[in-house]
Amino acid sequence: MLRKSMLAMTIMLSLSMSFQVCASPSSLSSGISSDTNTQEYKNWNDNVEKQIEIMDNQIEGNIAALEKYN
Repeated sequence: MLRKSMLAMTIMLSLSMSFQVCASPSSLSSGISSDTNTQEYKNWNDNVEKQIEIMDNQIEGNIAALEKYN
């Protein structure tokens, strides 16, 4: 049981270290037009959502792998 817990902890730590949220859009603090700011924020938000989806898929795969050991 301890070995499974350690494996699960290792997997979660590796995922959390590999997941990095993009820095916020640079134009939001500048004098660029509101429309440009809005579009850049939407693009940034889409990228973050894609990263979260990838991470969710990795977690699901790791959970499936852990269940094989049970």
